[in-house]
Amino acid sequence: MTALPIEDPVWRDHFRARVLAERSVFRKLIQWGFTDSASDIYRMIEEKFNDAAEIRAECREVCFRLTREDRIQLGDLLRERYLKIRDLPRRRASRELLQRGLLTRFQDLSAELLQLYAHQFQQRAQKLTVEEAA
Repeated sequence: MTALPIEDPVWRDHFRARVLAERSVFRKLIQWGFTDSASDIYRMIEEKFNDAAEIRAECREVCFRLTREDRIQLGDLLRERYLKIRDLPRRRASRELLQRGLLTRFQDLSAELLQLYAHQFQQRAQKLTVEEAA
């Protein structure tokens, strides 16, 4: 008889870590004022980083780094989402963060999100590398 995944302590630890990582990303997006589109932004960033992690694993690189172009695309994604939701009423602090972010192409938020994702996807790239080696 096979055990359920929840019974495996490794799976549970991985699940907890993933939930904490997702929560921290959502918290950061909401803090910046992206409450209405946080899930869409999260999904798009997740897809982008999954592609990057898979490519790194194929190249046998364990270190997770995005290219300059990827960082620019992340800023453009945030800018595009902001422009779609900018007419919605916001708290003053969020509005100021978003307006400043628009002027800087969301470099600050992009850097903060990259820090939150880096550890998670570095582990995923290592896992893919180990699975391919086995």
